[in-house]
Amino acid sequence: MRKPTRLLLIDDDVVDRTRVRRHLAAVAPEIEVVACEDLVSGHLALQTNGPFDCVVVDFHLPDGSGLEFINSARSSSVSPPILLLTGRSKDLGLEALRAGAEDYLVKDNLDADGLLRAVTHAIERHRIRTELEQSEANLRELSYSDPLTGMLNRRGLEEVCKTLDNGSRMSALLIDCDDFKSINDRFGHAAGDQVLCSVARILTDSLRGHDRVARVGGDEFVALLPGTGIADAMGVGERAQRQIARGDGISPAVSVSIGAAEIPAGARSATALLACTQQALTQSKRLGKNRVTAMSHGQT
Repeated sequence: MRKPTRLLLIDDDVVDRTRVRRHLAAVAPEIEVVACEDLVSGHLALQTNGPFDCVVVDFHLPDGSGLEFINSARSSSVSPPILLLTGRSKDLGLEALRAGAEDYLVKDNLDADGLLRAVTHAIERHRIRTELEQSEANLRELSYSDPLTGMLNRRGLEEVCKTLDNGSRMSALLIDCDDFKSINDRFGHAAGDQVLCSVARILTDSLRGHDRVARVGGDEFVALLPGTGIADAMGVGERAQRQIARGDGISPAVSVSIGAAEIPAGARSATALLACTQQALTQSKRLGKNRVTAMSHGQT
């Protein structure tokens, strides 16, 4: 059964509240109206008596204005479509639209059909906009994720790097699967994909909750270790290297070579931190693979 439409009405004038109720009762008796007399009770109802499908708020209220309500509601996690009810000029209505209201209603021109039309249109516009925003968020997430492992991809890593704190220490690990081509050659690409997913899971499980991991190449991963110096980064890398070498008991066995580096404050872009860790990774390969090698890059 479809849930009834719920409307929150915030107006201190009992005559106006009664008129809105009567208009809606005449054309849409299924709409449930919850009425409040001021901003405080309106906010409380929004938080505790919701969800509401629409809010109609008067411009003049004893403890503030409808514009204040619109601004505060828009900044909260609970934000249904809002209609401003005003007895003044259209300029106020336009100001309400700029503040984020779906529409405005002039009291002198208010009738039952116009009120219902405004409420219905506000709810529908809000639904369409919410769905579009969610679709855009899903697309952004997909564009930042590696489709095979579900980890961040290179673009996602770049976005994370933009949020890094340059005032604190940070290290990174560059992880490369040893002789990965031989796994594809011996077992096929499906098995190779299985190995990459296994490495991704083990990396995620072996790192700390605030660390971030991205797949940045075919068989190459990078881990960001915020608030971490090179000594602790070596410990994190060695633990991950041992766990990957043990494997998951399902996928073909693989070892990894890891380059660890403490990243200077001026090298916190994806390109720069990969360059910082590449030299250490190359050294791990030269020393026989399946190991962790560190480079400090001048950090103390």
